Amino acid sequence: YFPGPVVHDPDGASLLRTAHRAAERGDALAASSHLSTAIAGLLRRHAASPPPGDPRPAGPRAVRAALDILHDRLVDPPSLAELARAVDARPFPLLRAFRAATGLPPHAYLNQLRVRRARALLDDGLRPADIAARIGFADQAHLSRHFKRIVGVPPGAYAQGRRRNVQDEPEPAH
Repeated sequence: YFPGPVVHDPDGASLLRTAHRAAERGDALAASSHLSTAIAGLLRRHAASPPPGDPRPAGPRAVRAALDILHDRLVDPPSLAELARAVDARPFPLLRAFRAATGLPPHAYLNQLRVRRARALLDDGLRPADIAARIGFADQAHLSRHFKRIVGVPPGAYAQGRRRNVQDEPEPAH
């Protein structure tokens, strides 16, 4: 239980806002991951007694299965609760085990996968606007934001650089 009716927790509030923004974008995996992390933090920092230990910890098999699901459902990923049910784990233990195994929570891992796929599609000559929906981003701006954060340049600049590099390569000798 919470001993007081109000808690001051800027980090928790920030995570709740991030979860809300992700939900507004339709990113159920990010929304549920951030919400779960925020709630766990609020409970850990402000509840009168710690939550009981989880009787079903998520192991390596659950993480491998979750990774397979994320790879298969790049465009339409499950929420954290759906992912946990699919791998027979509980959401919090899965989130902890996934982060321990990959270094990232599931939604961030999914964004890494999407950006990797976007790079391959840009290398094939597709336009960023066509790629965004194909790989599960809400729109081109959503793709650009994640692409730039992960790769360091926007998708258009990446594609232009790749085209320049291909044009500068010498012809193979016959």
